[in-house]
Amino acid sequence: MKKFRKTMDMLIIFYLLFNIVYNLFGWIVPVKLVTPETVDSFIYIVMGLMGAGIAAVDVIINSYWKKTRYCWILYAFLAVMGISTVLNMSFGYMSNLKTIVWTGIQFVLFYSLYQRIDKEKAMRYLGVLWKIISIIWIVPVLYSIFQFLMLDSYYTLIWGKKIKQGLVENRLFGIFSDPNYAAMVSLLLIIGMIFLICRTEKKWKKTIYIIYSIILFVYMVLSGSRTAEVGLIMTVVVYTYALSGKTRKGGRKLVEIVLSCILGVVLVVSAWEISKVGLEKLPKIVDEVSFVKEYKESKKNVVQKSETSSKEKMDTNLKSTITSTKVLERKDGKAGNISNNRVKIWKSYLKGMGNHLIFGMSPRNSVQIFVKENPNSYIAQTDYETHNGYLSVFVATGFAGSILMCLFIILQVKNACGIFFGKGKMEIECLTCILIITNIAVFTCFFTELFFVNNMLAALFWSSLGMLEYWRDKKNENG
Repeated sequence: MKKFRKTMDMLIIFYLLFNIVYNLFGWIVPVKLVTPETVDSFIYIVMGLMGAGIAAVDVIINSYWKKTRYCWILYAFLAVMGISTVLNMSFGYMSNLKTIVWTGIQFVLFYSLYQRIDKEKAMRYLGVLWKIISIIWIVPVLYSIFQFLMLDSYYTLIWGKKIKQGLVENRLFGIFSDPNYAAMVSLLLIIGMIFLICRTEKKWKKTIYIIYSIILFVYMVLSGSRTAEVGLIMTVVVYTYALSGKTRKGGRKLVEIVLSCILGVVLVVSAWEISKVGLEKLPKIVDEVSFVKEYKESKKNVVQKSETSSKEKMDTNLKSTITSTKVLERKDGKAGNISNNRVKIWKSYLKGMGNHLIFGMSPRNSVQIFVKENPNSYIAQTDYETHNGYLSVFVATGFAGSILMCLFIILQVKNACGIFFGKGKMEIECLTCILIITNIAVFTCFFTELFFVNNMLAALFWSSLGMLEYWRDKKNENG
């Protein structure tokens, strides 16, 4: 039985890795283009059934699922999701059941990861994870930067949905489905590169990781993601504190730490803005190269001749905005709409809760309920998601689920602060987990992320949160 349990633990780790990697491919458009929707749906069904099966067996033979810290709050939250699904069953239930299954997999398998592996295995897990993701990610990032240099822009149809590609609306979508998610993955990879730099003593490897991080930073700037920029600033502040706060002593320690953090913020913002100004000039410089002119001309001819191509030329007005001198100056989010309609979306959701305040509208039925009960509302007319994962919790599960999740978050923040501000040197593995958790948590404030989703960020968050509990246990053992 002991050998079987170890096999189960390794199977769960490989399942988590596969989940992260497959979901990562889902954000790369060319991969989606060659993947039929039926095949993609089938793979997710198999993954869901496999995960549910592994979780069921794990619950029977192991006790990790009930020993993970604050797990009963999460299981109570799952129960509220079930109640909300039953109460709103007239609007559909299958998609809600799938969401409950995936959420259960994250709580039972991913969050309990730290109990299945010791510290050394955790180090290897993190190292292998970052290396796999970096190998996959570098190709689409480099090609996307190439698209920026060529000022390439077009639409691609994926499963009947029009997807922006290349440099569109003064932002580099590249060959990703969403530049915000691509920028966030790039930021997490920079954190991963710092982890790998600290874990190796070979200078040639350190050099590769540094160069890779610079390339990722370039894409982040080109993506125009303000959330990623905030995340990068926050990451630098955390690293700065970890380096200065853990090493300096004396009465001037606090002042030195604050000044160091401020200097870090200034350097990040300056580097971002300077890079933006410099990168804007590159397409015009590159355009003077002869083979670039030939490439653009051939590209133009191909688009003109192919009437059935999935790539559609952008409209003239949009094209003119990206061929101006300030190709990275975003037009959205200005003129009193800095939130990009998010505030309007949030207000509409909150106003439309009506009789669903206690148990919510269920994870997947909110828009249908708005269409029926509030047909004139902004949500019913636009079909927008919440664009805020925490608001999604309230909309889906009402006060019942929100109170539970707020309690869980408060307890976890308290634990994380105890680790981060505690005495002694902080290990790079622990700091990496804290930064993953913090960045995804901030990202969730502006996107429908973390809750009721099955993607790379959710898997990373819950597994990292689990490993953070591992370091808390170690600190308790050491007194």
